[in-house]
Formats: sequence, C-alpha cells, structure tokens
Amino acid sequence: MPRTFTYSLCLTAVMVLCFTPAFAQDSARRAGLNGNILIKDYSDLTVFPQDATKYKRTVRLNTDGADYSGTFISGTKDAAWGVGFNNSNITLDPGAPDMGDAGDAPVMGGTPPAEPPQAEPPADDGGAQAADPLATSQMLDFYYAKGNWGLHLGVAMGGGSLEAGGNKNEASAMDINANFGMNMGANDIGLAVGLSNSELKDAVTNSGLSVGAFFRGYKPQSAGVELGYFGYALFASASQEPEGGEKTEMSGLMVQGGAGPVVTKGDSTVSLYGEVGFQQGSTKSGDAEASGSAILVPGVNAAFETPLNDWTQFRAGLGYQFAMTSGEAGDNNFSANTGDVSWAAGLSATWKDVVFDLELEKSFLTRGPHMVSGGQGNLASNLSATYSF
Repeated sequence: MPRTFTYSLCLTAVMVLCFTPAFAQDSARRAGLNGNILIKDYSDLTVFPQDATKYKRTVRLNTDGADYSGTFISGTKDAAWGVGFNNSNITLDPGAPDMGDAGDAPVMGGTPPAEPPQAEPPADDGGAQAADPLATSQMLDFYYAKGNWGLHLGVAMGGGSLEAGGNKNEASAMDINANFGMNMGANDIGLAVGLSNSELKDAVTNSGLSVGAFFRGYKPQSAGVELGYFGYALFASASQEPEGGEKTEMSGLMVQGGAGPVVTKGDSTVSLYGEVGFQQGSTKSGDAEASGSAILVPGVNAAFETPLNDWTQFRAGLGYQFAMTSGEAGDNNFSANTGDVSWAAGLSATWKDVVFDLELEKSFLTRGPHMVSGGQGNLASNLSATYSF
C-alpha cells in the first residue's frame, strides 16, 4: 500500500486530533467566549429548539465574512415559531455542520468524527463539466416551540446541469437536519438526526447519516453559584462511490462531557469546566482499511463576560485540550499525544433595541495599530447583530 495513501487513511479514520464540541451553530458571542458551552447563547437554538420561546420577537444576523446566517423568531403568548437560513450548512457532515475553524477557538458546531472526502468531477476535454451542487445550495431552517418542547428542521436542495459539445453533466444535492428538544427544570435535552446525499451524475455519489443526543443542566450550589454540566454522543456514517471505482465507507463515534462552576454576579458571568471525551472512527476503501481512536484527558475551558459600562460588555475565554490519538492501516500504525491551547476575546455594544456582538480578530490584538507591532489587522473576525422588536 502506498505510504501516502496509508497515512491519509489513518488521518481520515481518526479526524480527532482536535476535539471540537458539537453543540450548536455560529455565534460571535460564543466565539468570543472561546466556545464555552455552559454560558447560554442564542445559538443554542439548533440543538435545543425549545429555547425559541426565550427569543420571541427577535431578528438575528451573523457573519464571519465568507459564511452568514440569520434567524427570525416570533410567536404568541404560549408558543414561538421562526425561520432561518445558513449558507454554510451544506456539507457532507450530516446533522453536525461545521460552523467554525477547529484549529482556532472551539465552537458549538464542529466536525463529526467521520467525513467523506470531496470528489472532483472528472475532466472531459470534449464536453461539459458538472457544477458542484453544494456550491449554490443554502440551508433553510424552521423552528417551533411550545411549553417545554421544541422542534427544528433544516432543509436544503440544490443542483444543476450543463450541456456543451454534445455532452451533458448533471449534479444534485439534498441535506435534511431535524432536532427535537425538551426542557426539564434546569436541564435541557436534545435529539438530532441528519441525512445527506449528493451526486455528480456518471461521476460520484455521496451519502451520509448521523444521529446525536445532547444534554446540559445546572444545579444551584449557593447564592450566584451553580454547578453546570453537559454531555453529548454523536454517531456518523458516510460513503462515497465514484463511477466505476471502489466505494469508500466511513463511520465514527464521539462522546464528550464536562462539568464545572458557573458564577453570576449582577450582569457578570464566569464559567470554568473540565471535560473528557472519546472518539473512534474507521474507513474502508476496497481492500484498504484503517481505524483510529482518540481520548481527551483533560480538557479545560474558562470564560467570563462583564459590563464595561451601561452599553458595552467585554468577554474572553481560554482553553486547553490534551488528546492521545492512535490508529492503524494495514501494517502501518501511528500514535500521538498533543496539547492545544486556544483563546478568544469579544465585545458587545447595545444601541436602543439592537445588540452588536464582535469576536475580536487575533491579528488585530497582536499586530493591530497601536497594539504590539503597529501592523495592519481587521477589528473583528465574526459579527452578530440581534434586534428585539
């Protein structure tokens, strides 16, 4: 077996060199908290749709430049409903869209343990080239919540055809994500299932399935102090079959949980938790097989948020994760023990009924004007705006 293919299989089977929480979607506020899970945020809606009742009569927009999303939530006294969109949800990661950079601050909405490779359409000098069906598809979200339960459904379809030189190429894609959530006192639970399928006709077919379960809760300890805890389990499988080629099949399991104190004093919040996790994945392509696993022991995340005055807030977070990974493919194997430190900072500003959240760009803090080196740097890498009406 070629050495490069062997190592590629190993890395594909594990996909766990950096543990990334798989809770919810994009948010400049949560990103500024370095992905802290125990500080509640608007972006929890994707995993805990029952929270829609907390955000009735709001419009929210979020962008990091290339990707953007939006949500509109309204409702009646006892129920809430809403619609949303997301231009980055269409991937072959069913049910757990990648809403951030796993190499940067972890975000709620990370990469599942198994992800099929992206295939390129075959070259055909004499005819048309198939369009990528994932490039133009957008996710449309629907929310409904009443009492202590809620539903979320995300649907996207795309495709197209191109005919030239007597040849015709066609492409299509579909992605469906469904979530059910329920609140039980101080505890929230969520269940998720995702399906995806895409095809470049006469070239390659991709499919995927994922199921997940999530929970988060809080137990009062003393005045202003709670013990927060969370956990989730996610299983994903995927396959890719090129026309006339060997089928590649992948599967993976990810389990992770943590706990720690959440302290609230006035409008300020501090959260610190430790976490442990396990991931296992495998891939098979013809006679070539590979498998791998990783253990997260320990992971630590600390974050705080506090007002600077009556209209601005500052937030920041710091995290550390130590992962022990191993894998094998045929007669080859590998192992690694890696530690990773992440950090983030952000600001909020309120003007009448609009709240602006910024995740501060790291290069601005380290290379921006009047900071360290005086170089150029963007102010923010992620922006959210929420209007309450």
